[in-house]
Parts: sequence; structure tokens; C-alpha cells
Amino acid sequence: MDVFALALFGIMLFPKTERFVDNAAISVYIAYRTRHESPVTAILAYTYLALNSCNQKRKTRMTCCLPTLFVWLASRFEKRVFGIKCPVESVKQQRLEVKSKDEWSQYMARLTQEKIEWQPAWQQRSQLVYQCAKFLNVSLIGTKGCINYNPILAQMQFGYPITGALTSYVVEPLLFLYKDGSTDEIVPRIRRAWEKRVIMGKDTRPYAINTDMQYQYWLADRVETVKLPFKLNSLTLLEEKEETLSRKESEGEEESEKIRQLKKEIEELKGENTRITKKLKQERKHTRKVYRDLEDANTELSKRNYEIDEALSIVSKWIAMYDESRRENTEVLEKFHDLQGRINDMERSVE
Repeated sequence: MDVFALALFGIMLFPKTERFVDNAAISVYIAYRTRHESPVTAILAYTYLALNSCNQKRKTRMTCCLPTLFVWLASRFEKRVFGIKCPVESVKQQRLEVKSKDEWSQYMARLTQEKIEWQPAWQQRSQLVYQCAKFLNVSLIGTKGCINYNPILAQMQFGYPITGALTSYVVEPLLFLYKDGSTDEIVPRIRRAWEKRVIMGKDTRPYAINTDMQYQYWLADRVETVKLPFKLNSLTLLEEKEETLSRKESEGEEESEKIRQLKKEIEELKGENTRITKKLKQERKHTRKVYRDLEDANTELSKRNYEIDEALSIVSKWIAMYDESRRENTEVLEKFHDLQGRINDMERSVE
């Protein structure tokens, strides 16, 4: 049984070479088998590292956890099946259509918030690990390296919407590959940090979210920065309607008054959509500029406040020195008057 379990770890969860189980998979299995350490964090780290590699190299493919990832995606993005409390059973009931690579890419790119099942019946609301000691995100130790992920992006699954843009503090990446250097420093730090992890339901850290900027604008900036690794065929609902009408015409169907009216409405809606899109882009550009100006002003204000605090500290020191000098002068004058009185007494005694 142990041999079969080890094979699952080495071939399905942590694949490296075909029909070969490497030392990393063996180490994770031994930790699970003998010390009862959960392999979940190692699997997450392996998956995130694989996704990061695919995003950077663009042409690589994932080899780990593909069935699990497919079930997770399909149970959220396809039609909803009620009364199911198991993701695998949910996918079975849906009878999904087979899609090609390009079809999946286009399908995923056109997903909207309304089309996603954020809280399926099989997933109960729970708490999340938001921070590990001084690491502002969740740092993971994997079989090939260390990486972090941002839990704020996952809290929608538990009924907590994202109320603003993510600040630069919580999107700072952590990526360390074992092949690039020694692990003597980073791995012990992450292990110690997990002993002081912060667990919450909704993220209450004041520095994590900037409510002055909408999350959608921040997301649009990220999309422009990261870029999609495929050409998006941006068929909108209006264009899909127009394509349907054109296909009917090619099949020889007579054009009715209703179809002509629909075409007219489509053209009007497309014009309105173009105007709204242009206005939205201008508003996003203006909002991003205002946001950057506010950040610069806040930074400058912080510097000025620091300079004012330094100046006040120096003034306080001078005031203290002045008060001390006055006290010393007062004491000297008192001693001088006392001595002058004694001299006068001595002169009167001599006379």
C-alpha cells in the first residue's frame, strides 16, 4: 500500500521524469506518512511554481494536479448543479462539452463575475491564513522552491468581496528556486513564520486594501501589465447576435422586418457600447493618474511630517537647554548675593 501511495505522490502530485519518483516526492511522502505533516502546502507550492513557470515561459505545460485543477475549475465555471456536495459528482452531472485549447482560452477570458459560482454547495465557509509573521502574504515551501500567494484574491470563495484595489505591500512577490542558491536562510525563516500565522475570516488589515480605487480598475491595470498569453477573440454578445443573423442569411432564409430591426438595434447598441467603452477608458486613465498623484502626495506629506517631527525634537532640546541654563544662572546669582551679604557683614565687623 505504501508503494502505491508513493507512486501517486511521485507520478501524479510531483511529477518530474516519466515513470520515475524523485527524492522530493519521497521526502513529502515520508513527512506525511511518519510525521503526519499535511502535503497540501507542498502541493500548493508546486502548483503555483508551475503556473508561474508557464506564465513566464508562455509555451510550457503543467504536468501536476491537472485532474484536480480541472474539477475545481469546471465545478465553478460551468452550469450550476444544485444539491451536490462533492465537486467530482458536480462535474459528472454537468456532462461537459469537450473544448480545445483555444476554446478554453477564449471561454476563460470572457468569464464575468456573474458567471462564476463563488460559493458552491460543496465548499463550506471557513477561515483563511492571511499572513505568516512578517511575510505579508502566505509563503509556501515546495519541492522545487518557495513561493507566496495572495489570500485576498481567494476570500471571494468564502463570501467576502474585495472592496478596493490591492496595495503594493500585499502584492510583493516571493519566489526562490532551490537551483538558484542555498536554502539555509529562506526555508528556516518560512518555517518559523508559519508558527506565527494570522488566521481570519475576512481580511481586516488596514494596509491591505486601498478603498479609494475600485478593484476593477486595479485589475485592468494588472491585465495590461501581465498581458494575456493568447490572442483574445473579443466576441461580445452584440457581435454574436450579428454573426447569428449573418449565418441565417447565408442559409437562404428570407430577411424579415424583425431581423432588420434587430440589426438596427445591434448597430445602435454597438455605437453606444463604443462610446461607453471610450468614456470608461478615459475615466480609468484619470483615476489611475489621480491615484498615483495621491500616493506621491501622501509620500511627500509623510516626509514633511518626519521633518517637522525632527524640527520639533530639536526645538524641544533647545528649550530644555535654555531652561537648564536659566536655573544655573539663578543659582549663581543667589550664591553671589549670599556672598556679597557676607562680605558686607565682615566689613561692618572690622569697622
